[in-house]
Amino acid sequence: MNSIITTKLLSHTHQFAGREWHYDFRKLFDEFEEVKIKRNIASLSQRYSKITKDWGSERNSEWMCRIYLSAKMILGATLQLGALLHATQKNLRIVSQLTVEHPTNGVGGGNLGSIMSFMRFCLAWLFVFQFRGWINYFQN
Repeated sequence: MNSIITTKLLSHTHQFAGREWHYDFRKLFDEFEEVKIKRNIASLSQRYSKITKDWGSERNSEWMCRIYLSAKMILGATLQLGALLHATQKNLRIVSQLTVEHPTNGVGGGNLGSIMSFMRFCLAWLFVFQFRGWINYFQN
């Protein structure tokens, strides 16, 4: 039994935009019109169909790794930003991994912590970007 089957068994389903959903979105249906969601679904389905048409155990393992690494990057960035926010609110001295002085003038204000968090979010997106081959991440 894989994760998709487990999710379908344990979740409650509802219909929206001509699709059956197994996740309770909190804001999606309130913020976007059904027509726009249908259009985006059709576009994504067409792009991802190239990947899913030859789906097998190797492709499944690849995407499980991609999703795991992406989630790991998002968690790391979220924790880093949370620690930075907490330290700023409590007026704590921040450890060097969260903030680094500006390299040119040596005076405070160079916040590398938030830049590194942003880079982690970008890397997380790259891991799940479907048009880039998995092997190419490590060759380039």
